[in-house]
Amino acid sequence: MREKSEKSDKKPTLTKRMKDFLMIFENNMGLVGVSCKNSKVGQSTYYDWLGNKRFEEEISGIKTKVKDFGEHALFKLIKKGNPAAIIFFNKHKNRDRGYGDQFQDESEKTSQVEINIIESSCKEIKKDIEEKKERLKF
Repeated sequence: MREKSEKSDKKPTLTKRMKDFLMIFENNMGLVGVSCKNSKVGQSTYYDWLGNKRFEEEISGIKTKVKDFGEHALFKLIKKGNPAAIIFFNKHKNRDRGYGDQFQDESEKTSQVEINIIESSCKEIKKDIEEKKERLKF
């Protein structure tokens, strides 16, 4: 009985082919299609391998490394003052602070409301001026 429980605690092993694929996958920045083509592993085989818990964990770790690499590159550009990187960061990480596309849409709506109010006020002022001119004539 004891041997069974020890075996069930073990993570599934990786085949040499899986290990080779994982190296190629990391070198290709986590791109599945390119990695499958370069390693001559069918995409259906890749998705079957995801049923192997250890393989899935390795893939997840590589995807995390790729994300970290991208964030690091973005922060390097931000530190250099790259406007596109700063805008991108704010749009995606600072939405709660009013950045992003939705903020721009709200700004445009607010501007249109302000224009309508100003136009309406101008019309009222003109009308008031015309009425006062009429009164002064009599």
